[in-house]
Amino acid sequence: MRPTSYYFYYKAIAIADASLVAALIQLAVVFDYILALLFLHERLRIIQILAGLVIIAGSLIITLDTKGNAWNLRPQVLLLMVMSSGLTSVSFVSFKFVARDTNFAATQFYSYSCALVIGAAVFCFSRSARSSFLLTMSRKRAAALGLSQINEVVHFGGLLAGNYALLLAPVAVVSAVMTSTQSVYMVLIGALLTVTFSHLIKENISRDHLVVKLAAITMITAGTLGLVLM
Repeated sequence: MRPTSYYFYYKAIAIADASLVAALIQLAVVFDYILALLFLHERLRIIQILAGLVIIAGSLIITLDTKGNAWNLRPQVLLLMVMSSGLTSVSFVSFKFVARDTNFAATQFYSYSCALVIGAAVFCFSRSARSSFLLTMSRKRAAALGLSQINEVVHFGGLLAGNYALLLAPVAVVSAVMTSTQSVYMVLIGALLTVTFSHLIKENISRDHLVVKLAAITMITAGTLGLVLM
């Protein structure tokens, strides 16, 4: 399910602002809470809910455009992100439903085996995906393979850590921390790349902009500490 959720996510980010998509990712927390309550019987304490709301508020603030530009939220983008968030939540809850009574390593093996099968199916039955892949490999094989391997190793490490965290805490709590910290990383990495590679990427790193982002990061950190310590 998770690879399918990525498909809807990438479709949304291709036609909408990254900041809008980052904000809509928070829908996953709502789905996670509802599904975990129904199928895992996970109930959050009031203090956990409040800390989660602080995290979500901070992650929404961090995606705002400080210039005051309005988001153009099209129904298509909203539908794509609802599908992506919903499938991600189903994946999280179903994983925990199975993994809590079985071996963690075994569940990971079957999970990534399914992802491999889906990838092979896309390559075999999608002419556009196959053509794009073969064209890239013929022109920039070394660069494509190198970047792909680095990306997959980092991605795999993140998923592995996230899946293990699901076994240690309520799904909604893990989801709130994961989605909010993604927004923080987007801001920090964007600012770093703007300073070091200004000819390739240009993010707003003005004083007013950074003050707002720092306040949002502080909210996210406070909410996360509240979830961890309480």
